Amino acid sequence: MPNRQDRVYGAIQGFITTLNDPFTAFVVPEQADIHRQFMSGKFGGIGASVSIDANGEPYITRLLRGNPAEKAGLEPLDVIRGVDGQSVQGLTLDEVVDLIKGDVGTEVVLTIYRPSQDTTFDQPIMRAVIEELTAYSGMIGDIGYLRLSSFNAVSASQTERELQTLLDQDPRAIVFDLRGNGGGLLDEAVKIADMFLDEGLVLTERSRSGDEERYVSDSGDLGERVPVVILIDGNSASASEVVAGALQDRDRAVLIGQKSYGKGSVQLVHDLPGGEQLRVTIAAWYTPDDRRIHGTGLEPDMVVEGDQFDAQGNDLYLNAAIDYINATYPRDPHIFGG
Repeated sequence: MPNRQDRVYGAIQGFITTLNDPFTAFVVPEQADIHRQFMSGKFGGIGASVSIDANGEPYITRLLRGNPAEKAGLEPLDVIRGVDGQSVQGLTLDEVVDLIKGDVGTEVVLTIYRPSQDTTFDQPIMRAVIEELTAYSGMIGDIGYLRLSSFNAVSASQTERELQTLLDQDPRAIVFDLRGNGGGLLDEAVKIADMFLDEGLVLTERSRSGDEERYVSDSGDLGERVPVVILIDGNSASASEVVAGALQDRDRAVLIGQKSYGKGSVQLVHDLPGGEQLRVTIAAWYTPDDRRIHGTGLEPDMVVEGDQFDAQGNDLYLNAAIDYINATYPRDPHIFGG
């Protein structure tokens, strides 16, 4: 028989389902803690990116400069065989990462196999505050590529840093990839949209009582002049749609891909004494052209039919964006010798 707490939680969740709003929710403490950490953009860890190799073993793909893993002497391609004496064989990537994370200032011992030396050793590492990497960038020829995976408390600062890195290389245009980005903090979305917009409206928030709040951008930000193409798909939602919708309505970006998710409601989060959270839908947001996105999504200016990748692994969305940029913003032959 469920204990008293489980019965109480069940009763609350049962009541909430009667509201017929999938975004109003009661969240138990364990899940609420994960959400809080995710939104903070910071966690206790070692500062290493990890993936799974062809043999199913976790290995280090990248070290964050100046963080504990690098200071401890770990190297890319090091294979993680154990965490605190526990074998990680057969564990999923998320399970391995959860074992490595922990409270700041505590020690974790990794059992490392280093293929370059064919050696296995235990390496103690002190966990520190690690900033979640949500934004990264690169150049594709003379076109900038900016990817944002979520909107948490560090996303705007990371986006600004990566955008400045791209602009320092004088790109013809920037592809801003919001595919699979399910959203996050509204304030971060407004800050990021403002990087590309001059003075004007970003979105309007309307409550059920009819009250309105307008979020605006100002002039003088670093990305206001560079041409922008935004990639979206069916998993681009919420804060992603705020940014994409604002730039589309303000004629600052062309959207390429498939229709976005259509999550345009606003939730007020109540932190409860027991660590639980109650998230209640209080409003809906509208684009600068007063389009309601909730339940409808954003229609791209250029639709890419079918899968995102072909049989050879080519990114069809990205290729479509590059083709559009080449047709619309051709290279200067005096610079590129065309």
